[in-house]
Amino acid sequence: MLVAGLAGLHAGTDAMLAATAAGFCCTAAVSWRFANGLLPFRLRFEWPVWRAFILAGLPIGGSLILQTIQLRVDVVFLALLRSPAELGLYDAPLKLYELLFAVPLLFGGLMLPLYVRDVGPRAAGTLAPRLNAALGASFIFSMLTFAVLVECAGPIVVMFAGPGFSGSADPLRILAGSAIFAGVTGTLRFAAVAIDEQRRVLRADIIGMCAAVTAHAILIPRYGIIGAAFGKLCGDLVTSVSAAIIMRKVLSRSTLVMVTVSAAAAACLIGAVSFAVDIDIPWFVASGVGAPVILGAVLLVPRVRQMLAPLAAS
Repeated sequence: MLVAGLAGLHAGTDAMLAATAAGFCCTAAVSWRFANGLLPFRLRFEWPVWRAFILAGLPIGGSLILQTIQLRVDVVFLALLRSPAELGLYDAPLKLYELLFAVPLLFGGLMLPLYVRDVGPRAAGTLAPRLNAALGASFIFSMLTFAVLVECAGPIVVMFAGPGFSGSADPLRILAGSAIFAGVTGTLRFAAVAIDEQRRVLRADIIGMCAAVTAHAILIPRYGIIGAAFGKLCGDLVTSVSAAIIMRKVLSRSTLVMVTVSAAAAACLIGAVSFAVDIDIPWFVASGVGAPVILGAVLLVPRVRQMLAPLAAS
């Protein structure tokens, strides 16, 4: 895949797309070869099996469609109601937002097989301990990242996008908070799939999408990119709260404890980075040293280690 992409790098957009498609085909062929060596199989059409998979996948597919709408509706409203310059300024923090919530989302996907095993007949029959530990780990990561972005949004967005995007700092701060709730929703969604509750979580996606569209329609015409960021925050917050209410039977008070601990750690990191910057220490040095130190301090707390222990449970 990488070789094919590099082959079309200097040959224009069309050649790059063709090289990328060729890379995907090669990857699929190699994957087929190795998978068939582990478990021999062949393609054939069996309507009962297909029907079962399609029906089971409809709620997940619906959630993906609603997520895409919620993720892009702010860009559509900005393009229709505001100037191209504002849309361009919004692009940089939006890319960082997508990167931020993708990390908890990928982590939740990695936890899915363990969730399924936890609810299996040979296990305890509940995924609650591991799910709450996963949410705690997600909160710690998201809160510390949020702290760095809140304090250093200006230089970070300039570093990634250039001096012309200095006006994107405030939207980035808001979107950093929004990414926390988007990560929580992603973690809960994978847990819902493990216990076959994806149909109920689809309701949370519907509610969140409606809230996001309404907020964007009200805020963007008046406040521009700040309104777009707040609209996304509103949609992600409503979706995560709705999903948490739906999944409340497998949530425990330990998650609230982890939220409190993570918020305290984030406040300490903001204070430490702010102090370091005030005494002329570069922001990237202050963040690069402060975040690991505070993370280590959090992990040294016995109660925190106890709540995160189910992540490594066999």
